[in-house]
Amino acid sequence: MCTTKRFLTAIFAILLASQPLSAQQSSSKLKSKVQDEIARYYEQSIGVSIAEPGIVTLKGSVKSYWDKLNLWAIVSKVPSVHQIKNDIVVDTQAVPDNIITSEIRHYLDLNKAIEDPKKIEITADNGLVFLRGEVNSIRESEIVEDIAAWHKGVKSIENELRVLPPKAAMSDANLATILRDMIKRDFPLEKKSIQIEVMNGVAKITGTVERLWVVKQVEKEVRRIQGITGVDNQLKIQVIS
Repeated sequence: MCTTKRFLTAIFAILLASQPLSAQQSSSKLKSKVQDEIARYYEQSIGVSIAEPGIVTLKGSVKSYWDKLNLWAIVSKVPSVHQIKNDIVVDTQAVPDNIITSEIRHYLDLNKAIEDPKKIEITADNGLVFLRGEVNSIRESEIVEDIAAWHKGVKSIENELRVLPPKAAMSDANLATILRDMIKRDFPLEKKSIQIEVMNGVAKITGTVERLWVVKQVEKEVRRIQGITGVDNQLKIQVIS
């Protein structure tokens, strides 16, 4: 009896000891995957750490705010990444705020995808750019932010642009059909695991996917649809051992 108890106690101790080791091995593998993915696009060293399973912290410096956003996008495509803490510093050359705003304004005026650039207000404070005013779609808001992000001197962006409601309202059923067709077309690998419902213009997204990028990209595409007034994104990330 004593021998059996000692045997069971030893087995239990081994199981307990193996759990944190397994978590460490999993985090180490994820760290390597993230580093390899970053190395495909960036030569400079970007610090990667994983304090908790699935939670990745990025540290280092890049030359533009666009690169900081791009690093987030790259890492979000790695399976098993649940959350990203982007502590990347934008080490851009100093540019007077009035030059930053005038250059952004110039390129907004040239871009034909922006219907009425005059409705967009641009201000800057020591490299922090504020975008305010009105645009006609989520897509237009994203274009404005992308244009601002790659300019020298821009360290961060606060996008406070307001999207005007569509001129013609669509029924929830029509919107749901449009969204489901979009999922089938743009996310063929995930189409069976993503469900969408629409109520009073608000899209509810549920299901389980493998990558954080899909969670964010699906919401991004849903928000682009004219008639969608809000998104309740309940997508979860599948844990891959």
